[in-house]
Amino acid sequence: MLLDILTIMLCVAVSAADSADPPAPSNDDILSLFQDKLKMPDPSVTGGLTVDDLVLVECALNNPYETVEETATIDQEEEYLCAYVYFQVSKIEGEGLGHYSDVAEATMRYPLFKTCVDFVNELNADEANTAEFEVNFFCDMTQEEKSPYSQGNPPGMNPPGSSYDGGASTQATGSFILLISVFFNLAI
Repeated sequence: MLLDILTIMLCVAVSAADSADPPAPSNDDILSLFQDKLKMPDPSVTGGLTVDDLVLVECALNNPYETVEETATIDQEEEYLCAYVYFQVSKIEGEGLGHYSDVAEATMRYPLFKTCVDFVNELNADEANTAEFEVNFFCDMTQEEKSPYSQGNPPGMNPPGSSYDGGASTQATGSFILLISVFFNLAI
């Protein structure tokens, strides 16, 4: 990801040398740069929005869920879609799912991502929670895909000697029930 960001910045810098008011890299430039990492979902699941409705360079460079407050502002289709772009281009190799193979996979995973963002926002809005929840690599996974990360056990219930907590989306320790609900997307 760092190399990709540096490439974008280099494109902007080269444009700046050629012009007093450099244009941002086009969506086509960004799609070309991230061709193996970025697949846009079909408009049938995005409220009709397409890549043409976004400024991809802004989506790819700006973390829309860096803080709880920023995540809480994601409530419009364009914001979800832009957050989904960032989610895809910022994936870490070997963590969670790999990059999507095609539009069909991106289309299937986009609603999962939106549901996860909404769930994270609901948990953070609940003043009874003492934890801060965040978007993480589980947000585009099905329940079946999440299961191996906990060895089939709820978070915090792995065998002695195992340090993995099941991938609970918390920055601080919250109640055990909330950890389970985040991992399994249970309504509490």
